[in-house]
Amino acid sequence: MKKKVYGRKFSRDTGSRAALLRSLTVSFIRSGEIKTTLPRAKAVKPLIEHLVTVAKKNDLNSQRRVMSEIAQDAVAARKLSEEVKNRFKDLNSGFTRIIRVGKRVGD
Repeated sequence: MKKKVYGRKFSRDTGSRAALLRSLTVSFIRSGEIKTTLPRAKAVKPLIEHLVTVAKKNDLNSQRRVMSEIAQDAVAARKLSEEVKNRFKDLNSGFTRIIRVGKRVGD
């Protein structure tokens, strides 16, 4: 039994796993959607939910926290602070949805 074990490894070491999740997060914020595998989508969903919650506070500390989490990507941080914050001002959670697109050719 896996007790108190959280997260997926994706057959990567810690640094490359963090880079993968960070790049998926930035891609999602920039384009509004990503096409990836279900386990990766499930792993990145809480990260995005947390960033939107932090960005909704709209103070200097939250802006700095968002910038540090998304690898100093100014375009994504600006989009998160301006557009996403206004879109989800009435929601407390549930900002993202995982929609399955079907099997890939190689599967």
